[in-house]
Amino acid sequence: MTSKLLPRASIVHNFFTREIEHAAKTLGTTSTSTPTTSTTSASSATPHRVLNPFIPRRNEASGRWAPPRYSLRRQADLFKRARELGVEGLLPAGPKTHSVNPEPSRATAALGGAPVPAILWEGAPKEKISKGLYGGRRTMFKGHKWERELAERERGKKERREERLKKKMERAGATPV
Repeated sequence: MTSKLLPRASIVHNFFTREIEHAAKTLGTTSTSTPTTSTTSASSATPHRVLNPFIPRRNEASGRWAPPRYSLRRQADLFKRARELGVEGLLPAGPKTHSVNPEPSRATAALGGAPVPAILWEGAPKEKISKGLYGGRRTMFKGHKWERELAERERGKKERREERLKKKMERAGATPV
């Protein structure tokens, strides 16, 4: 049982270590505070600002889009392993993840007893738009012309029927109901 838990814990642990170190390199800071290092209460109060690795980024200089650092398959696998450990809420939001708040005690135990770092993931995935057969359309289907005109034609028939009944009642000398 414990042999199965260690690889899963190491995958999740490696993810956080890798992402925080990557953020430290890109931001140019010398501090490589990882989830395994013990931090003081002052440094743990301010969350690490880390770019979300699950969403694509636009390069401001060239205007080109860079793909996400983790593929959809790797995101799904990582989320599955984190869910088994109860730390899925620590993962950033992405197309394959859901935003869930973890229990702090389980998160600390899953990361090998290390304190859980406060991480602020920057960026959010786009909401999925239905691209199915009827996505973004006003009506379900075009249909035949006689099907589209049927409701209007029935409404006209009803109005004419009521008018005939009204005229018939007037001729008979009675008032319509």
